[in-house]
Amino acid sequence: MNLAAENPLPSFYRRRLFSVGCALGLGALLPACRTAHPTALKISSHIWPGYELLFVARHEGLLPADQVNLIEVPSASDSLQLLAAGITDAATLTLDEVLRARATGLDLVVVMVFNISAGADVLLAREDILHLPELKGRRIGVESSATGAVMLAGILQAAKLKPEDVHIIPLPVNDHENAWRKGQIDALISYPPVSTKLQRLGGHILFDSSDLPDTIFDVLAVRREALDPHKNALRLLLRAHFAVLERLNQAQASVLATMALRMHEQAEALAAIFSTLVLPGSDHNLQLLNGEPSLLTLAARRLSRLMQDAGLLPAQTGLTERLSNPRFLPGFST
Repeated sequence: MNLAAENPLPSFYRRRLFSVGCALGLGALLPACRTAHPTALKISSHIWPGYELLFVARHEGLLPADQVNLIEVPSASDSLQLLAAGITDAATLTLDEVLRARATGLDLVVVMVFNISAGADVLLAREDILHLPELKGRRIGVESSATGAVMLAGILQAAKLKPEDVHIIPLPVNDHENAWRKGQIDALISYPPVSTKLQRLGGHILFDSSDLPDTIFDVLAVRREALDPHKNALRLLLRAHFAVLERLNQAQASVLATMALRMHEQAEALAAIFSTLVLPGSDHNLQLLNGEPSLLTLAARRLSRLMQDAGLLPAQTGLTERLSNPRFLPGFST
């Protein structure tokens, strides 16, 4: 059964399918990186509602092409390839991806937090599994992705279980519903709209990303050497993002309608996703990024320990040092 063909998912739910773009190689992505303004700040991004405010800003003329060039790519893996090759200056990434990139020697700095997952990622369980320790010996489906692995590590830690205590079933998101219906798994790490549908089929939420507060961040990461040359463009970009965010908070329908048109999705579906995300404004971003260590750095330290315990990150020092830089945020003062 081809579930993807029979019930195609909205494109933004492919946010975490990081392997998709790898096969494309840099050659296929280079045409998208060409710009008539070679001095513009080049930012790569894959589709995800938290990042979409940037594209609304561009649509509304808030991001002049001679200063900011938004480049759409299939996945975060493609963004990391472009950053590593020095072709782009910045990318929209999850915090765990930033840490893994830093572990390879790519010196990325977080200049803004787009969103914090607060229930978007969930662990669904069958009706007979009422408590996390009861996962022992059970089959847990999980997507082969950074976020899925971080969720799994947090779940096992909360359940006081080891990876060998459960049976991990790697499952791409397009197979989640099929595997659930066929009884191939006892629990599943997933996210809307699949998780919403499976709740109607008897699954109940045993754990979600609100149980891992300040862990799953989506951020704007910039190569350190690109910060000063593009300081004006970064300030412009962040002002535009927060201007659209303010409108989203005050008059959600009009902004969602613009997003939905570009993303070929229903505004209601986007609203449901935003309800499970914290969207920090400029003041909240200042609180997260300012100071040494910043709140984001402290969160990154907790996340790095979680990732190291799960074998997702090497045990090395300095991965969270000089991680955030708030000086491009509106309202920042030295």
